Amino acid sequence: MIWHSANTCFYCLSNLCLGGYSAVVTSALTLTRNTLQIKGRLNRTITALICLLMILIGCLFNNRGLIGLLPITASVIYTLCVYLVHSPQGMRLALLANLAQYAVFDFTLRAYPAFISGIVIIVITLGKYIREKYFETADEKD
Repeated sequence: MIWHSANTCFYCLSNLCLGGYSAVVTSALTLTRNTLQIKGRLNRTITALICLLMILIGCLFNNRGLIGLLPITASVIYTLCVYLVHSPQGMRLALLANLAQYAVFDFTLRAYPAFISGIVIIVITLGKYIREKYFETADEKD
């Protein structure tokens, strides 16, 4: 979570420079979520409040039309998964969905370094997911 928080800070700044304001807002709320998660204070009420704020404020600052909704939906889905999903494989799937939506947004925003890094992380995460899924299946047969 700490690494993700540092990455989110840089992402927030790059989106501010490139004019992706819905992503700036959701990134700032993501930092809040990460901090609360690290401190063990993320509960159902706070999760719901963060999701509601992401939707309301993200839509208010959305200046990219339908594409501007991608950071909002990606962040809301991932925030819910952080609270609800407890398996590593489930979190990998949530991360893949999050990264895919952000990759599309980054590409349209012309944030090519973020896009490329997102694709690299997608490939690594997908490889890890498939590898663990394969080994889990092989272990169950033995």
